[in-house]
Amino acid sequence: MNRIITLAGRRWLAGMSWRSYDKPPNRSAIRAEARALNANAFVQRSGTIRAPMGVEPRYDAGYAAIGPEVNRGPVYALGAALSSAKPGPWIGVFRLNESLFFYIAVDSDGAVIPDHYGEIVGSEAEIELARAAHSSLAEAAVVEGDLATLETILTELSGPFLRVQPVARGLHLRAFHLVPVITIAAALIGAGELYLWHTAEVEHQREKARLAALMQAKKAVPQKTPLESELPPAAWLARCRPQRWQLSAVENGWGLQQYECVQDSVVLTWVRGPGATATERPAGNLDDNGNVITRILPLGTGSQRGSEMAGRDNSKVRPDPIAFADSRANLQAWGERAGFEVAFGTVSQVPGFSLKQCAVTINSPLTPWALTSLNEIADLRLHSLNSTTGGEWVLKGVLYGK
Repeated sequence: MNRIITLAGRRWLAGMSWRSYDKPPNRSAIRAEARALNANAFVQRSGTIRAPMGVEPRYDAGYAAIGPEVNRGPVYALGAALSSAKPGPWIGVFRLNESLFFYIAVDSDGAVIPDHYGEIVGSEAEIELARAAHSSLAEAAVVEGDLATLETILTELSGPFLRVQPVARGLHLRAFHLVPVITIAAALIGAGELYLWHTAEVEHQREKARLAALMQAKKAVPQKTPLESELPPAAWLARCRPQRWQLSAVENGWGLQQYECVQDSVVLTWVRGPGATATERPAGNLDDNGNVITRILPLGTGSQRGSEMAGRDNSKVRPDPIAFADSRANLQAWGERAGFEVAFGTVSQVPGFSLKQCAVTINSPLTPWALTSLNEIADLRLHSLNSTTGGEWVLKGVLYGK
């Protein structure tokens, strides 16, 4: 869900889906990602992260599906603006009205976390799920407030701000400028130029009509539930395997203290040890004290093994989920057999579906890559994996059922 809200004299789009890239995405990549997300508008930004030899570039893009109301004037990306409001990592929760909240999670490099929950507009239950998905950001600052708080933050920012752009070429969003443009064109550049403008405007209106038809058609297409659109447990864990980055426990005196897999990213935390130096250190963001390095890596599409497991596990998605009480009982029984602690959050309704959901936390003393028995819980979807200093692993996700 996204929403356009007016704050500090501007219209802002809240609830964009963010993705991170290793290199600047070209127009084809933008269009492909937009199709995958059912989006028709985007913003694009670039930044840097600190690395041993200076800085490394970082590229991000936010996507959203917008309606005709966007034609009333410029619309700016709220998440992109807020991500620069304070050093990351930090989490913001802002009440928009009695039942709706805006949530944003910013990583240590000052970018919106590129996963399903990085920037959302939703109910209190949905915000609870987002907080659970980002549990690895336990040390992050938390900013809470309402629309007035958001307006104060935006007023203090100097910009420039990213304006939401159409994915399709030739689609113009500023329909409210038509009357001034007609007046100036007729008065200053004559009938010939006015004719050219009119031709372009006809094309613009055709594109608007096509977009409206696409939006209407999209509403008629059944949307996938989270069970259908997210990877089953074993396939998700396969994408998080550390072998993909050929990691070692110690690198030039820097020890790998924590390994976290959150939605579509892996967060690595290195701590200075004996013999470690600032000149030869793992890539990532060095803290102000020079003792801790944090690096966020996108998961991408996963390894070949992960893709194979994903294909096998997709067959385990039930066409008709079982009752939530049975789904919960199955997970509880699994935890009792394995000797793992399983904790459940508040049960809520999945917006738009006849499906219940609740946040789940699993504490495992075993390496998670060996937990193939999680495949038995067909209605579980994992969102985060976190190693602890005591050698245990914490898995968090969402359990679904009717």
